[in-house]
Amino acid sequence: MIENTILAVIIALQITTALFAIRLFWSEGRSRAWLLVILIFVLIGFRRSTILLFALPGSTYAPQQLLAELVVLFSLSLLLLLGVFGMHYFIKRLETANETLRKQGFVFRSMVENIPGAVYRGNVDTDSAMSYVSDTIEVLTGYPATDFIDNKVRSFGSVIHEEDTSIWYSRQKNIAEKIPYEIRYRLRHVTGHILHVQEKGCGVWDESGTLLWLNGFIWDITERIEAEETRLSLERQVQHTQKLKSLGVLSGGVAHDFNNLLMAILGHSELALIELNDTAPACSSVKHIQKSAYRAAELCRQLLAYSGRGAFEIKRIGLHHLVLEILELLKTSVSKKVRLDINLPEDLPSISGDTSQITQIIMNLITNASESINDNAGTITVTGNVLASTDDIPVGAFISDGMPHGRYICIDVTDTGCGMSLETMDRIFEPFFTTKVTGRGLGMAAVMGIVHSHKGALWLTSEEEVGTTFRVFFPVAKKLTNSTTFMVRSKPNLWKGSGLILLVDDEEELLQVGEKMLSHIGFEVITATNGREALEVFKTRKDAIEAVLLDLTMPDMDGKETFCELKKLDENVKVIIVSGFSLQEIEERFNNMGLLGALHKPYSMKTLKETLQSHFDESSSDEE
Repeated sequence: MIENTILAVIIALQITTALFAIRLFWSEGRSRAWLLVILIFVLIGFRRSTILLFALPGSTYAPQQLLAELVVLFSLSLLLLLGVFGMHYFIKRLETANETLRKQGFVFRSMVENIPGAVYRGNVDTDSAMSYVSDTIEVLTGYPATDFIDNKVRSFGSVIHEEDTSIWYSRQKNIAEKIPYEIRYRLRHVTGHILHVQEKGCGVWDESGTLLWLNGFIWDITERIEAEETRLSLERQVQHTQKLKSLGVLSGGVAHDFNNLLMAILGHSELALIELNDTAPACSSVKHIQKSAYRAAELCRQLLAYSGRGAFEIKRIGLHHLVLEILELLKTSVSKKVRLDINLPEDLPSISGDTSQITQIIMNLITNASESINDNAGTITVTGNVLASTDDIPVGAFISDGMPHGRYICIDVTDTGCGMSLETMDRIFEPFFTTKVTGRGLGMAAVMGIVHSHKGALWLTSEEEVGTTFRVFFPVAKKLTNSTTFMVRSKPNLWKGSGLILLVDDEEELLQVGEKMLSHIGFEVITATNGREALEVFKTRKDAIEAVLLDLTMPDMDGKETFCELKKLDENVKVIIVSGFSLQEIEERFNNMGLLGALHKPYSMKTLKETLQSHFDESSSDEE
């Protein structure tokens, strides 16, 4: 009975082991070979157990032999069962480890593939072939990562910009010194465009100091480099603009003081010519003095134009018609070998500006373009279009202060001449800078000043041996308001003035010449050297004073402050402002304040006479 019980237990173990082994055999593919071996041993043991089971009734085996047989079968069955369970346990451990590795691999891949750059492991051979590189290398180069693994298709060095190859190989010095490396270089994308990248990495050594591999990271810094270049360009632009503004203030100040001197020279020379007979020996010399003074006055006007404070008269200007009007003059100012191509749309909107100064801009730009082409054959192209807003003006343009919002007209003057170097481009708008032997260096400086005074912008691009493009931007004209205009009407020279004029100026020479010119016209004159003295004089003699000629720029109390105080004393006072600055600037400063008119320095006796006649006649007609 005991033998039968033991044999039953053995058979039960064998059946259990067989069933569990069969289940694992079908579910655990990686361990099928070992499970199959166990299953074979189980079947062999089961066969032996079956033989014993049928042999027991006949007592074929001796007791000692039977007991030994049963012990062997029991031990084998138990070991096989434990083996199957052990196999199951280790399979589960292996599965858990594999799952952990799979998850870690997924985390690693997701991290690496989402990093904005390429992670690599490089070999230590001379070609620095990559044993691993993330798929994001395709974003940087346009080639799949598999192309670079062990240099199967191409080496990474082959996509580095040829001028930066030495930079890439310079990392070997850091590797030799066992310190991390960080370098910047350019890559040539498969599409042909250039990317700026930064690489940071280090070598990995074993305990014996042998270099095993290189680990590193490469990322795109093109936007950062372009942003830095833009920032530096804007900083240079701001510095350049500030320098030009400083020069403009200096030029305006010099021109203002020089205008006062010229006013005295021209005034005295004109008075001298009146006193002299045409046959007098000194008459010719005085005329030469006057001619030179007028040339100097023109130089002052250019300086004032550069400073943005020149005299000009605002009108609506159609650039298409303006260019057509001066087309014949433009053709005579360029070489016969140069083709002048004017492509301005007829429906180009009008701008608000001074016709003579806008003409000066176009003439200067085309003349410069012609001189750039020199005696060679070439083309000068003038084109125009309309921009929707100031946002469309290129970065790096010279922007005027207070540019209005709205549409802008863009005029391009492009030549196929010799172009300019960067140094020349940086200084082209400085007054008195010129590349010509006989030039005075005020042409482009005046262009800059006129553009700024018209609240516009100016952009320049040039390449040596290719050509130059000047792009000028003007705001589209708005409806003109009914503000005060200072237009002089011609009257017969026989007109004579009468009454008392108060002449106010801080320059003694100008008071003397102004007094003589007014006296010659027929006025009595009383003078004041500053605003406060003018107020005191006006208080005592305001009933007799017909008009006040008031200098705009004076120390302590300037012309506007004096004008406001005079209006307090007599709201009907007639004041004519005298200045070397822009008449538009005067109009803006005195708009709707009851100013009678304005006179631009240096003025001639004819201009003074016509101005006074014009406004006195208007006043007389108004009173009637």
